[in-house]
Amino acid sequence: MKNLETFENFTSSTDAKTPKSAIDDSLKNSINVYRFDNKISQNRASSKSNALNTKEVIHKACDWCLDQTSHIFMFEIAMVETGLGSSKKSRATRGDIGRGLWHVDKGTFEWTKTPHVRTNKALDSLKKKGIDWSLLTWNEISNNILLGAIACKLVLLKKNVKVIDGGNTLMAQRAKIYASRYNGGGTAEAETNYVKNCKAWYKFLKDNAGVEYLDFNGQRYEVKDNGLYKK
Repeated sequence: MKNLETFENFTSSTDAKTPKSAIDDSLKNSINVYRFDNKISQNRASSKSNALNTKEVIHKACDWCLDQTSHIFMFEIAMVETGLGSSKKSRATRGDIGRGLWHVDKGTFEWTKTPHVRTNKALDSLKKKGIDWSLLTWNEISNNILLGAIACKLVLLKKNVKVIDGGNTLMAQRAKIYASRYNGGGTAEAETNYVKNCKAWYKFLKDNAGVEYLDFNGQRYEVKDNGLYKK
């Protein structure tokens, strides 16, 4: 298969063999709004905007993939995996390290491209929006937080993971699912680290970033030291 150009560097060509872009021309400007450096800062002082932008792309990914589950789970995965983008590994573009806020590895990313009964509707929906997921490259999900969120959503859908949104009372359940189905090998240590990191980040967002509330899928949650609580 020929190497595909990323949509950021896509240019017109008279060469009939020029590879087709994964992103339709009409959608490129809208997608480019979510380029990593436009939306995510590695400065922890910018954690409020990072949190709000992460929440925004999760909502859009769920809408575009036709599935309104796992909003909070996806948010917490981003906290656990890359500290909402504050970790250097969230910007990786070389080597085997996972890509983007959700730290999706190459094998898993390529797996999301193959047709499957659990993701076919989502892939069709994306194509109608102007994204041919089969043509997307792994590094593009590192460069763009919306594409990274869609990749995470497709991973969850293909693994048949649909977590009902809920606040702090369901965090232990999300930790167990994370450890067994996303990243962690099903170990008790992974579950413990998930809860520990989530609580630390919620406390930081409340105390240091001034985030008092977060809205997920039409429900408002109050941010407290140990998690989210329905209002």
